Amino acid sequence: MEKKMKRKIKINETGKNRSILFICLPSTLDVFKESKISVAVPLIPLISLAQLSAVAKKQGYKPYVLDLSVKKKESVKERITNAIKGINPEYCGITFTTPLSKEGDSVAAFVKKIDKSVKTIAGGAHATIMPKEALASRNFDLVVIGEGENTLKELLSGKDIRKIDGIGFRTKNGKGKIVINKPRELIKNLDDLPMPDYSVFDIHSYHTPRLNCRKNPVAAMETSRGCPFGCIYCNKKIFGRFFRYKSPKRVVDEMEHILSYGFKEIHIWDDGFSTDLKRAKDVCREILRRKLKITWNIYNGIRANRIDRELLELLKKSGCYRISIGVESGNQKILDRIHKSTTIEEIKKAFKLANEVGIETIAFCMIGLPDETEETMQQTIDLMLEIRPTIPKLSILMPLPGTPIFDEWDKKGIITSKFWPNYVFHLPQKVYNHPTLDWETINKYYKLFYRKTMLNPGFLFRRVIRDIRTGELFWDAYYFIKTLKWGW
Repeated sequence: MEKKMKRKIKINETGKNRSILFICLPSTLDVFKESKISVAVPLIPLISLAQLSAVAKKQGYKPYVLDLSVKKKESVKERITNAIKGINPEYCGITFTTPLSKEGDSVAAFVKKIDKSVKTIAGGAHATIMPKEALASRNFDLVVIGEGENTLKELLSGKDIRKIDGIGFRTKNGKGKIVINKPRELIKNLDDLPMPDYSVFDIHSYHTPRLNCRKNPVAAMETSRGCPFGCIYCNKKIFGRFFRYKSPKRVVDEMEHILSYGFKEIHIWDDGFSTDLKRAKDVCREILRRKLKITWNIYNGIRANRIDRELLELLKKSGCYRISIGVESGNQKILDRIHKSTTIEEIKKAFKLANEVGIETIAFCMIGLPDETEETMQQTIDLMLEIRPTIPKLSILMPLPGTPIFDEWDKKGIITSKFWPNYVFHLPQKVYNHPTLDWETINKYYKLFYRKTMLNPGFLFRRVIRDIRTGELFWDAYYFIKTLKWGW
């Protein structure tokens, strides 16, 4: 059940409640539909909304979250209507990625239809990249560009929007020209952020498939922001290329804080948890020092050249059972072309160490990269067979706006469409023509990757042994059957 939304909180001079409603869009997980990995996609509370809710509370506002990705009996329109009428919010914030930008605009328009006095705010990656586009339809009153915490803080404090860095708006009550204020400086000390507020979520409405967790419910967590490396398929417009991190004490304080809400497992969603290798080890040591019993998983990736045996052993001792490593390609020239700044030998060493220590691994791979050939795609498959990850995972390159590869291919005329709803992972052929491969070949190797890596006798034998040890045999069989409709 969604949390009850009480009408009377505090009334401001506009007659609105001092409240803010954050909306998570209904199609948030649809970027993975029609792909094998759709059976493993986690449904978890958005950490960004937990963080922004904490900021709103400190400014004397009552935050609410309407997560439309959690399916209910009522229609989406009914749920939005009930929320707006029940809360009477002053602001409504909607965050979205590129493929959800049209849906975000439609939801904002519907909010305005219910109550045109609600101030709608666009945020997230796509709004940061294209703030003028978000404001052009007039369904959004404001756009938050980049990190949102300090911008929201100033907005809710009543500061003149013309003097708030990192914000866009329209003049003359929304009927004039679009104004984009100067960029906001990045938050220097992440320890200064308030603890995320997960009280705005009904955490038991969320579920992560057992392929991706050991215990439910699962919470996402960030311990750092930014990545100093320059992979051409990554967007660095929000957190930048400067690595900022929370201290080990703050990280473990936050873990304890998250567990106090009733979460049973924590997934780290950093761009690079171990970018500072010493800090990563100190986080583990702090968990061990406090004797904190925690099940955790580094879900969003570690660089192969930022791993050593000591870190892996500390991770395992502190309750981390799995790490994800960005491999991308089995060909060194491709890795160099995408500015990955890792080598095939570093990748092999990282997986060898993880297998020896007993940490599970996910290998993130990609095909359809620049200069890709059938030979290089086969080399990626061959590398998976050699390094033996617990789960090999493949996607087809999606040149999202705001990334160097989008800019490069757009200038060359390779991008064929800027209809953002088609920028869906695993179905990118609708938006660009690959310069060296036809789509029939790319799709053939997409299926071949999973068939060769997950249906070979060695993988199946290791998986069955692992499943007997962990009690996951039933779940693996269940999820395998669910993938059959996508073909092997």
